[in-house]
Amino acid sequence: MTNPASLFDGVFRQTAWVTNDMDAAIDMFARDYGAANWYRAQNRSLQTGPGEFAQTHIALAKRGGTELELIQPLGGADMVYAQGLKPRQEGFQVRFHHICYMLGTLEALERVRQAAQARGRAIVLSGSSEIGTTYFYTDDLHQLGHYVEYIYCPQDYYDRLEAVIPVN
Repeated sequence: MTNPASLFDGVFRQTAWVTNDMDAAIDMFARDYGAANWYRAQNRSLQTGPGEFAQTHIALAKRGGTELELIQPLGGADMVYAQGLKPRQEGFQVRFHHICYMLGTLEALERVRQAAQARGRAIVLSGSSEIGTTYFYTDDLHQLGHYVEYIYCPQDYYDRLEAVIPVN
């Protein structure tokens, strides 16, 4: 860690938005932002807390050296994702949701978690996957206007994921 007290530790990884229509969001990003090619993970279950899972569609792309993520909440414990969207009758929506920092070790991830909690940041989502990825989101809505995700990803999985995310 460059600064053990920093909440912007690790490597900046991505910018993410939530949407109520994945196909329309991808069309908009292709038309307006030059990101036409996406890796899509349909009907993905993401752990959001102990024994809690959100059902989502996820799409990942790279543009201008940054990873872009689109998340469409579908149900389950998806409130962290769905709360930024207005009711479906409001029509198509895309809303900025979070930035993400990747940490190189589980220990570094835990240090950032402790630093965030020491600064009064609520951990609003926390989970892990069977392949060893561990992550959490802090509520920085008051300070920054968005959430911040912190993630540790085993190198072999990270390398496989990097290989399938299209560069636009």
